[in-house]
Amino acid sequence: MRLVSIETRVTKMGLEELGFAGFKILFTLYKYPEGLHINELKRKASTGAATTYRALTVLFKYQLITEKLMLGHRVIMLTKKGRELAEILLKANEILEEGLEEE
Repeated sequence: MRLVSIETRVTKMGLEELGFAGFKILFTLYKYPEGLHINELKRKASTGAATTYRALTVLFKYQLITEKLMLGHRVIMLTKKGRELAEILLKANEILEEGLEEE
């Protein structure tokens, strides 16, 4: 019985925990390697304030993003790990789209 609860806990971590908003923010930051101010990030990723902050919390947890203070504003950018993950996910998306073109 304990094994089931461990499996349940594991499935709620990782990529699933990022959620759709986390992916949108990850890909948006990938497009802007210099980073974005939080308001710019919300606008470009088309996410609301609460959704953005929740996603940023998860992205920070997994060390996929970092922040710097520039001219008094928080600027969010991907870490090396975040860039690597974004590249892998973009490649996976390309593979999925290639499969659709062949049908």
